[in-house]
Amino acid sequence: RMSIKLASACPVCGRPKGAVSLSEYDCAHCGFQNAYLQSFAGEESRAQWQRTVQDAQAAWRGKQRAELARAHRLTVGSHGVALWVPQENALYLALANGQLQVEQQAVQYSATERNSAVRYANGTVKVLGEDNSYGQKDTNPWRDIRFVLAAPNCTYGVTKTGAVLAQGVPVDPTVREWADMQSLACGTRHVVGLTTGGTVRLAGILPAGAAEAIASWQNVTQLTAARDCAAALHQDGTVSFAGKPNDPRKEAEQWQNILSVACDSAYVYGLTQDGRLLMAGSCKAFLDKGRSGAAQWTELMELACNAAGVGAVDAAGRLHFAGTMTGDVEQMLRVWEEHIHPIW
Repeated sequence: RMSIKLASACPVCGRPKGAVSLSEYDCAHCGFQNAYLQSFAGEESRAQWQRTVQDAQAAWRGKQRAELARAHRLTVGSHGVALWVPQENALYLALANGQLQVEQQAVQYSATERNSAVRYANGTVKVLGEDNSYGQKDTNPWRDIRFVLAAPNCTYGVTKTGAVLAQGVPVDPTVREWADMQSLACGTRHVVGLTTGGTVRLAGILPAGAAEAIASWQNVTQLTAARDCAAALHQDGTVSFAGKPNDPRKEAEQWQNILSVACDSAYVYGLTQDGRLLMAGSCKAFLDKGRSGAAQWTELMELACNAAGVGAVDAAGRLHFAGTMTGDVEQMLRVWEEHIHPIW
């Protein structure tokens, strides 16, 4: 006869067995059958169960990865990295000066070289930083904001009705006329906006041909932009790129099964459904700062970029970063490991 003892935690999702459960053996959280077994009739039975666990773990991580890609919890800034923790409705910032900053009731973070912006659950925005040369910090009157974007000389906001606000000097004042918007991204001289219908609008200047390419994009779920380019993730997991005609980052248009996309001054990055990081682009060796090696990262769950660097979190909650950041990157990683990793 088979000897059965019950384990206290599910080997797939790690959740403890609840006091009340529909099944004595199955996990009520992830649905894995026979989750709580720890004794078996023999080695063959145990080996078969362990193979089933491994398959279920891969499927569970894939489901989590897709959910995290939609949530956009991770932000890589110029002076640190931020993680939104929805369970706490709080934003945790691991700063490159070795400090931890926590913003309560915060739901989004956006950072540029000089300032950063925090969006709160009540629809207000606060701009952090010392530079108010163009009045870009004067967002106190804003209400009902559902997306915020910090730019060097301007802070952009999208209201719950889809209108665009611009405090400071926008790259093109016509952005204030946009309607039905979801989110924005910007480069040095351009802003792109994702409409509620999945199309993209452009304000400002991009290389020849880029505006025509952007106008043709459909079924877009995520936008990203860098100094002289923009890229879009489509509903089917493919990527579109707009920039210089010979830009090597355009190779990202060959990708498939992408969950999240980000770009910086040299590369476009894509997080795949199985947790790999794809890269398109090139960079001079003295400017690369380790970014080319990011393609070796595995089991990734979240992805984000700043202007010249890429960050990702793996399935164990460890933060990876390559590229350039103002301050001490090792200090930032230490703050993450000590304070944010345990709650990831």
